[in-house]
Amino acid sequence: MRFDNFKKSLKEVEAHPGMASAGYEIGLNHFSDWTRDEITAIMGFIPHEDLTYPSDHPMVGESIENRDVKNLPKSVDWSAYQTPVRTQGNCGSCYAHTVLGLLESINMIKGGKNEWLSI
Repeated sequence: MRFDNFKKSLKEVEAHPGMASAGYEIGLNHFSDWTRDEITAIMGFIPHEDLTYPSDHPMVGESIENRDVKNLPKSVDWSAYQTPVRTQGNCGSCYAHTVLGLLESINMIKGGKNEWLSI
């Protein structure tokens, strides 16, 4: 079964050559011989049904139309300010990894240092 899963993953990778030019890469990793159910069991996001913003939250009612965007550059290359993807495993700490990546990027933008922080 594991080898069959690996062969299926390999076919998917080989069917998508040169994806780096499209902005992402696809390849084999330590999940390549896992089933979709096994991956979903440790990496699935379970949303809370009661997740809502309170009416006085800053995000409620905010509109982009009220912002001055006339002097913004046409594009920005942020790739120099990104750290490599980390594997969080099944700890359920996607929020912590997201915040950590943000802090590392801000640190590089403000201070020029590419430092990996620890969770």
